[in-house]
Amino acid sequence: MDGEELGGTFVISVDELGVNGLWSTIKDLVESRVPLQGVTLPNKVGKPVAVPKLPLTFVLSTDKRLLRLKQYSHSPVTWFRNPVTHLVLVSTSDVHEYKSTLRAQLKRVTTDVERDWGGPGAGTEWLILYVRPFELEPGDKNARKVFEKLCDDFGAKRREQVVRLDVPLQAFDTPTGSGGSRTARLGGSSPADYGVVGQASAGSNWGLGASGLDELAAALRDSIRAAFEARQSAYDAEVRRLLNERRDPKWSFTTLYLVKDSFALMLEGAGLWEDAFQEYVELETVYLDCLESSNLAGGSKSAESAATDAAHFGLTLSDADDVASLLSSSWRAMRRLVLWKKQVQEFHFRQYLFAAQVTHRAVD
Repeated sequence: MDGEELGGTFVISVDELGVNGLWSTIKDLVESRVPLQGVTLPNKVGKPVAVPKLPLTFVLSTDKRLLRLKQYSHSPVTWFRNPVTHLVLVSTSDVHEYKSTLRAQLKRVTTDVERDWGGPGAGTEWLILYVRPFELEPGDKNARKVFEKLCDDFGAKRREQVVRLDVPLQAFDTPTGSGGSRTARLGGSSPADYGVVGQASAGSNWGLGASGLDELAAALRDSIRAAFEARQSAYDAEVRRLLNERRDPKWSFTTLYLVKDSFALMLEGAGLWEDAFQEYVELETVYLDCLESSNLAGGSKSAESAATDAAHFGLTLSDADDVASLLSSSWRAMRRLVLWKKQVQEFHFRQYLFAAQVTHRAVD
């Protein structure tokens, strides 16, 4: 699904390490815990705010939308669209393979994540999910050894960064009529053999016996909170820097709008509607101040400049085009317009601001 650009909900990037089709196999199981529940995020003053349900979007790291976004990942304008966590999938019971190949690959992947998506303000985290090969028993010694090696090499004291998921073969059994269960019919044992697994249906064993989902949810909550705290702090610092530079002749409200709107959209995606509303209130205050300063400096205007003023305001002087959409706002459409015009036009900005504030008040 490459149609709509990312943004609006928190993104989890998924990287399959050495096993193609692994994500499609466990995708439904993992996403059965979405929206993520029991999340607590701090607001700007550090007060913890409970987020009952946090929507998440899982996207493969090869997704074209992520590849397009990567080149802008260090810009404050796109921080809110970057993945908050990079989930790396590993599945093997071969200790030698892990030591000789997978360990180095994992180090490279985590290093690339920190380089391409990390840095000041980017606020991105990584998490390794070890999926026990499906054909093995839960107590398999080799699988246990590989997982222990992963914990030793990539574990962290501050929080869980390596999680194990155990999914028995019968968890993929679904009614298939006279042909028997799907597992028996496929007769395979590799993850790719079960890539066709779908959601549970009445009377099925889908997901039965799977363990590790609670631990994965807890690890995701911790990593998302860490990424959110880093981004919120960086956004706050960037906004204060831009406001302190308002006396600079090269200062632009457009830049402040793009950054502060991005901050508000991140807060909105986190479910902190009151905080997002406050960002738009502050943005409106700065904009009105800029308008007042501009009017005082401009003095009286001649009749010949009316068309130019209307264009700057955002009017086309066409009744068909100059219609306000007061209760619908699209940050994507507004952002495209701002980048195209290289300015924030008052007519469109006031519509966008009003719609955003109404939406936040309605939800809050």
